[in-house]
Amino acid sequence: MSNALEDLRAELQDAMNTAQLDAHLVTPEIVSPPATFVGPGDPYVSLEGANIGCVIVRHEIVLAVGVGVNEVNAAELDRRFLAALAALPGHYAVEGSFTGQVPLNGQQYLGGVLSTLTEIQIPEPEENP
Repeated sequence: MSNALEDLRAELQDAMNTAQLDAHLVTPEIVSPPATFVGPGDPYVSLEGANIGCVIVRHEIVLAVGVGVNEVNAAELDRRFLAALAALPGHYAVEGSFTGQVPLNGQQYLGGVLSTLTEIQIPEPEENP
C-alpha cells in the first residue's frame, strides 16, 4: 500500500526513466554512473508557503555522470539536466540546483542536484486495520 509521498517519488522516478535517465529511489549497492536518484529534499514536507489544507513537498533529483571533470562529462551532465527539466511533471517547480562531486561507492563522480517542489493536499489519515 502506498501513500501520497511514495506516489510523488514514484511519479518523479517514472518521469526520469521515461527520459532515459536510469532513475533509482534508493542508491543501489553497486552503481555505475551515469545514474539518477530521486529522494526527499530539505525540508521534505513544509506548511510554509502552502495553501490552506495543503503542504509543500520537496525532492532532490541527483544526476551523476563519469569520474572527473572533462568536456565529455560536462556535456553529459548538461544533457542530463536538460532531460530532467523537460521530464518534470507540470505541477513541479524547480527551486534550485547545484553541480559538483557526488560520492558513490567510495568514488567521486561529476554530478549535480535539481531541487524541486510541488504542493499537494494534506491526505486524510489512513485507517488502521
